[in-house]
Amino acid sequence: AGWLPEHYLDTREVLGAAISPALTASEADEATAPKFGDLLARALTDPSPEVVEAVDDVLNESSLRQIRLLRQCCRHLDDQAFYWRLHGVFGAPQLAYSSRNRIVRLSRGAFKPDDLERGILELVQFIAAGLMAPALTEPETSAVAAKTRRRKLNGR
Repeated sequence: AGWLPEHYLDTREVLGAAISPALTASEADEATAPKFGDLLARALTDPSPEVVEAVDDVLNESSLRQIRLLRQCCRHLDDQAFYWRLHGVFGAPQLAYSSRNRIVRLSRGAFKPDDLERGILELVQFIAAGLMAPALTEPETSAVAAKTRRRKLNGR
């Protein structure tokens, strides 16, 4: 697609390499898949120092490598924009391997999470589009900052 930025396909490759292992591991055994997803989600959100240290020991090397590669793909973003968008990079897959059943319930059964390969492609496509979206302009960020300051002054 000619409208896509030059680094778009590289971004998708990095995301696919990062997302696929956790999602496919969580589906390796139907009996343990929900337990694996729950364990991984809880480990990633547990604030206790021991768990944070254990998760960091296991995941930091690959996470930092992923961040470095994605940063190279997202030269159009300043650091603040890039790191805010990383929440989507790490958050969307976390929801996908921990609680696809929630989306099944919210969709009233319209969503069927059976096709994992398609799911990975859809997540990669969605996250890459968010990363590659244009950076906010200075007027946009200034307007948001001014609105936030007004809220704080008004006690909201």
